[in-house]
Amino acid sequence: MNNKLLNMTLKLILICSAAALILGIVNIITEPIIIERKRIEQEKALKELSDGDHVGDLFSVSNNPIMHETLMLSLLAHGVIGKNKEIDENKIIQSIYPVDKDGEVIKYILQLQGKGYAGKMILLAVFRTDGSFLKAKLIENNETPNLGKKAEESSYYNMFAGTGSDNSPVPISKRDLKTEDAEAVTGSTITYNGIAKTLALGSDYVKLLGGEN
Repeated sequence: MNNKLLNMTLKLILICSAAALILGIVNIITEPIIIERKRIEQEKALKELSDGDHVGDLFSVSNNPIMHETLMLSLLAHGVIGKNKEIDENKIIQSIYPVDKDGEVIKYILQLQGKGYAGKMILLAVFRTDGSFLKAKLIENNETPNLGKKAEESSYYNMFAGTGSDNSPVPISKRDLKTEDAEAVTGSTITYNGIAKTLALGSDYVKLLGGEN
């Protein structure tokens, strides 16, 4: 009986080892393909969002304490964060692409990570140098089909168009939307909140960047 159990155990170990080896080989083969596909999709999205203007080299969030403090005060004033709360912008702003025309930076494309109903959402968002939002493209998400997935449509971001300037902050609550827009995001409030707060942070950060690279 013990020999039979030992044989079964050895067979299971061999099967598991073989399966792990096969999965490892598959991962080695497919990972570069996946990375290259994502790179191509990223380049295509950047070209689409830039509207033909020149996209400069990407750079990362500056580890500037004064800029961080100013950003936190802006987010507090706009209701993105509560009193005595902070956000690590390095975890939300993944990449920054200056977009220039005739050598002058006229807008920025930010790769942002927000949190939706089903986890992280990665989007590319375009802002003018005054922080006003232009458009965005959701490039990665696991939101609910027919609800949160609406955020994949370019028209979804029309409700944010033009907001983000000093006179018109990004609407982080459905209460700040027009009736038809608020009804459109009913059933996917968590997705909306995640995107709205992420765009608000991106907008306020771009205001600090201004036209400088």
